[in-house]
Amino acid sequence: MNLHGATQPVRAVPDEMVPSRYALTVGKIEVVVFSDGVLTPPAESMATNADPTVRGAWLDDMFLSRVEFDWALNEIVVRSGQQTILIDSGIGEQVPDFKRAGNLFHRLESARIELASVTDVVLTHMHFDHVGGLLLDGVKARLRPDLRIHVAASEIEFWKAPDFSRTGMPPALAEVARRAAGQFLREYQRFLRPFEEEHEVAPGVVVQRTGGHTPGHSIARDFAQAEFVDQGMIADLNVHWDIGEDGMPKPHAHVMLTMREVDEDGFGQKVREWNATQMVERWRERWAEHVNERLAELDIDAQIDHRSLEAQGIGLEPQSQIGASAQRIESEGIEAADRAELHREIARNNGARIIDDPSLALDAITQQQSTFTRRDMAMFAHRHSDGIEQFNEVMGAMRGSPDLVELGQDGRGEDRFTTRDMIEAEQRLHRAAEMMAEKERHEVSGRDREAALARAGQRGLVLSGEQADALAHVTDGRELGLVVGYAGTGKSAMLGVAREAWEAAGFEVRGVALSGIAAENLESGSGIASRTIASMEHGWKQGCDMLTSRDVLVIDEAGMVGTRQLERVLSHAAEAGAKVVLVGDPQQLQSIEAGAAFRSIHDRHGGDRRGSSPARGLAAGRHPRSGDRTNRRCDPCL
Repeated sequence: MNLHGATQPVRAVPDEMVPSRYALTVGKIEVVVFSDGVLTPPAESMATNADPTVRGAWLDDMFLSRVEFDWALNEIVVRSGQQTILIDSGIGEQVPDFKRAGNLFHRLESARIELASVTDVVLTHMHFDHVGGLLLDGVKARLRPDLRIHVAASEIEFWKAPDFSRTGMPPALAEVARRAAGQFLREYQRFLRPFEEEHEVAPGVVVQRTGGHTPGHSIARDFAQAEFVDQGMIADLNVHWDIGEDGMPKPHAHVMLTMREVDEDGFGQKVREWNATQMVERWRERWAEHVNERLAELDIDAQIDHRSLEAQGIGLEPQSQIGASAQRIESEGIEAADRAELHREIARNNGARIIDDPSLALDAITQQQSTFTRRDMAMFAHRHSDGIEQFNEVMGAMRGSPDLVELGQDGRGEDRFTTRDMIEAEQRLHRAAEMMAEKERHEVSGRDREAALARAGQRGLVLSGEQADALAHVTDGRELGLVVGYAGTGKSAMLGVAREAWEAAGFEVRGVALSGIAAENLESGSGIASRTIASMEHGWKQGCDMLTSRDVLVIDEAGMVGTRQLERVLSHAAEAGAKVVLVGDPQQLQSIEAGAAFRSIHDRHGGDRRGSSPARGLAAGRHPRSGDRTNRRCDPCL
């Protein structure tokens, strides 16, 4: 069967006004996306936190009905080698009122894809609009007896005894979901192939457990597992999705922890270190790291910062009831009912500050994202103002600020903005990078490099050809080096050998990373003494540990470092005449602070990544020499 033959229907399907399937190839894998149709839920069931008038106006602007909206359902058929894989099965007849959905199987038939040819089914999850098609009369009888159905083990466990007590799902909808999942488990139990985290269904087709509909819930569980359970605690996690006094959703989690170690004999002694202030500070930092890494994976242009507004240099008062505000509540005996007024007072004061100095707001926004839209400004103004009159004043001050720079429209037709400060920071960053790329004052001799390789060989470490190429690059004379590679490609091993070569040549090698964990990993993997960038910059402010021309600074996970911070480091290094090696993972699409600084430098100074196996590639950035344009690329590694 050639799936691309499915692009032409065998027979006409009634009421098919638009194409219901689209085909493409990914390497040797054939893919066809099928429409199961559309659900038509009532409009008020979406954007429930929005004012109905605002929601209605938005629907009008989009030429959409205020009564109901179309919710498209799509399934995928994949052909890899001898396997034909169906991803989800549509809604079937689980909700008869939705007349325009449940079309998958007659569309498969019209595309000459027989159910008996399907070797595998992958269920992204077990909601009724994903398993319903398999529950249609006669479908199971047409499937092959050795069919494999791949679904996450955690999904199966949940639906064996579903608990909706912590969700806002309407009871009628919850009953449909419970009934469909229960019927599916009864009828298809022997076909199930549960997986824990990841499983290869066919060559080039891998299923992986992710956040699904609830990435926030998953990140909370992952964090609790890594930071609490794996350390020996018992963690009771509860995820809530409350609506705040301002009408905005306030998703949050509560975790209760045991403070006694647990072994096979039960509870033991208290572990006092678990209750130390330093642990709370560590957990705050680690939570920010977990969330920001997940946001980057999801390509969401937003970040969180565990530091206080004061530590971030933002001159606004926090609106959460902590610090001075909490003390006021306690000392003045403010009741819970009065907290809304205190919240409004803080918002009112912040609004007045922004009206006086709109750069406060623009700087705060660009701490989290390098560019922003009018909607982003409006959301910020809404949080930091009290009432429509002050909101309009805050918006007017921000829009009229001389620091605001209009960039034009993005791919979705929205006007995007940045600030003069962000543009100037990026310009300074690239000036420093250009200056460092042109200077050659840190070359390691071939003898020192070969001696380091020989010592590594004596320890049983033999670099691959790709690692050796990267080693040659970072130990050349240039003051700026870039290494790009996925986790597991041997970056730490290569950097350990480079450290020995640099030290043999008389250089002092330092390592830094954005997070404490990354700094620890860099030091343990390469032997390079490492710390956080924040710690290093704090030392600089005290006049300590300044870089010199004899220093080599390795920055790991450079893709997570923001524009402003990387600019400060590179500018100081360029002024001091130090060498900087930026090490990053290409999957780090954006940084925690605003701006993809590493990606920007790599695009200018590293060029394209090449190689026969790009999914595992490690590349060393080559800087362009004068008159040698072909060197604007990265040599291939793994």
